[in-house]
Amino acid sequence: MDLWLYALLVVVLVSFLGAKAFRKAQRGMRDARTDSESGDMGTVTDANATDEILTLREVSSLLTIAQGDLKRMAVTGKIPAFRVGGQLRFRREDINRLIDERTNKKPTSEKRDA
Repeated sequence: MDLWLYALLVVVLVSFLGAKAFRKAQRGMRDARTDSESGDMGTVTDANATDEILTLREVSSLLTIAQGDLKRMAVTGKIPAFRVGGQLRFRREDINRLIDERTNKKPTSEKRDA
């Protein structure tokens, strides 16, 4: 794809759909390019979905907690995170694993009985 056409596509997507929709479209383009290079024109695999990077706002909405609380948890190491340009980012697989670990634990009353 020509560079000027790609730049025009970026401007249109960001202005009409917003940055989140642009990132989603960009991931789709990257996945399609990877599939065409490998000769596989099938659907996007789950491996690509687990590589998703989430923002503070997205994770805060997903976990339904305040952004300030989430930031504090990330800075203290209670939630795995990393910084990109000074802003916190989270891997979807880490957040999913954290949810699974917290929801699969037995309540403390069951632990005493066992």
